[in-house]
Amino acid sequence: MQDLFEYRKNVILHYQQTSGAYSACPNMPDYQFCWFCDGSFIAHAMLLCGEVCSVTAYHVWAARKTPSYEAGARRAMNAFQSGTTPDSHDVLRARHHLYGRKGT
Repeated sequence: MQDLFEYRKNVILHYQQTSGAYSACPNMPDYQFCWFCDGSFIAHAMLLCGEVCSVTAYHVWAARKTPSYEAGARRAMNAFQSGTTPDSHDVLRARHHLYGRKGT
């Protein structure tokens, strides 16, 4: 069982991007993104494994991503508060490119 645990941990470490993002699936083009939700679960598991450097790299990547959404998030909150639908470009994307661009 320990071998399987180490193998899985090493797979995550091997495919973590130099940007810090955790790739959903590095072998399939449609999944070469990082999702905040999934990445957060992976980071939590890696923290429990003692992989602090991996977790730190992920959080630094995430912290670099979120400021680009601030103005849009404010517009979206204002839209919600006024009872209107926010522009689709103003909401936080679920998936993110591994090296900086916003996902669709």
